[in-house]
Amino acid sequence: MSHRARTRLPRRRPALAGWSRALAVALPLVAMAAAAGAEAVFQIDDTPGEIHLSDSAEADAGVVVRRIAGLATERPRAPGSGAASRFADLVRAAAAAQRLSPALLDAVIAVESAYQVRAVSARGASGLMQLMPATARLYGVTDIFDPAQNIAAGARHLRGLLDRYDQDVARALAAYNAGAGAVDRAAQQRRAWPAETTAYVPNVLGRVAAHGSPATP
Repeated sequence: MSHRARTRLPRRRPALAGWSRALAVALPLVAMAAAAGAEAVFQIDDTPGEIHLSDSAEADAGVVVRRIAGLATERPRAPGSGAASRFADLVRAAAAAQRLSPALLDAVIAVESAYQVRAVSARGASGLMQLMPATARLYGVTDIFDPAQNIAAGARHLRGLLDRYDQDVARALAAYNAGAGAVDRAAQQRRAWPAETTAYVPNVLGRVAAHGSPATP
């Protein structure tokens, strides 16, 4: 049995606002999909001015279907299990210090680096929370691969973005992924976030929802 949710978007709103509203609808849907064992959430563009979200890709011929949130075939594990267990205390401490949900911080690390301490991206983002060198310096990190420093700095950075965007978790995550400048330009120019970011944000929030935990403390 498939689940489907819908939200109408104002025709002249920026795409950014549309994604923020869509994610508010997507979270319970992703949670339902996870509980039912579904592996993804899809956006179905079959009605102008509306976003339809479903755990099924079935649609009429010619209708555009986008896979916006993927759930791993292995159900996302709760903070403190598997590879994450080594860093559970650091995650909880950093989340408490920055007034973050531990589940949100755990999800960011899982999506950013899959809990690989020495992960390095093609753009030079490093460590568990994939800090850019300039961001690491900003928060006084002396060893970007030190889990305690990396998680503490990443949590501070995420808290700063949440404050910047009035606790809008979707925008803060988008800025964590693409940079605040890119998110602000997207809003000003009334265009969508980069494709990587539109997939990243529901992926993180989908993990939080699948754990049955809130994205905010």
